[in-house]
Amino acid sequence: MADIVADETLAGPKTIAKPASGERLSQVVTRPELVFPTRLVLPVTWVGAIGHDVGEDGLGVLMGLVTPIAPGGFIVQDGSAYTDQTTEAGEATANDMDLWPATPAPNDALYFLHGTPFCGILVNFGTAAVGANMTVVAEYYNGSAWVSLASTVYSDNAAMMLSAATGSKLFSFVPPSAWRQVAVSTGVTGVTKTGYAVRFRCTAYTALTTPPKGTQAWVLSTSRARGMTMPMAGVIEWAEMRAQGTPGATTASRVVIINANTGESASAVWTAATAYVVASGLGLRVGKGDEIWVKVCKEHGTTEPTNVQINLGLVAL
Repeated sequence: MADIVADETLAGPKTIAKPASGERLSQVVTRPELVFPTRLVLPVTWVGAIGHDVGEDGLGVLMGLVTPIAPGGFIVQDGSAYTDQTTEAGEATANDMDLWPATPAPNDALYFLHGTPFCGILVNFGTAAVGANMTVVAEYYNGSAWVSLASTVYSDNAAMMLSAATGSKLFSFVPPSAWRQVAVSTGVTGVTKTGYAVRFRCTAYTALTTPPKGTQAWVLSTSRARGMTMPMAGVIEWAEMRAQGTPGATTASRVVIINANTGESASAVWTAATAYVVASGLGLRVGKGDEIWVKVCKEHGTTEPTNVQINLGLVAL
């Protein structure tokens, strides 16, 4: 059997077979990754239109399986009063979650917290909002202040927790790179929730005839999922995205690649009105045996890419 060796003196990356004593050189291999892998292409195929809430689970997962779990904390702010409703959010008693006070005011807020980063909030609305005329912003904590979660990184069926329909509604978003944990205290002794948080804050209020009520809530933790097992340690550097059906011309989509073992993620922008995109510089580190999963967190909203092939480029460390 010939020994396989690498010749680094050649102009291009090549691997040659060095014959053992008495044997003839029978083959030249010009793809070194087949013998000494340094770059791998990880394929993801999706038939049909993509979106943040598509698929059998309705969670927009293109590859892998995510398990929704109860939030680590759910707190309602009404003026200076903070009410802990974490227990209510974690079980299925109908309409026991207050989604907004009876008469909201500017700076009233809803806080969803968890001990690990997450990329979605799923709420089962038992009572729909009626006559909602108020402005709400989504925010996260960056270590020193609450800042806006820009609309370019999320898609929202929950209508900023003011859904006009009952049933399960999903808020999907790209986990911010500057996201930091924060403590939210209810003012009651011993009741403080700490974690990564997304808050929905009222900035202007005119009317809310019927405040919505929630029956149960979940978060999509980036580390509570299964996905493709990585054959080597490295960095996912790029995503090549191709669709048979071109997305609409107004809004870019975002596909998020997530390491389920570390909870870290990187997002690739799918440019509007473009059927073929290469997003580079993702820089998502993976270890050998880590599992990655892929989700849409921001969709076009009208005309989604259809019949999608995504190739992820894994470069060995």
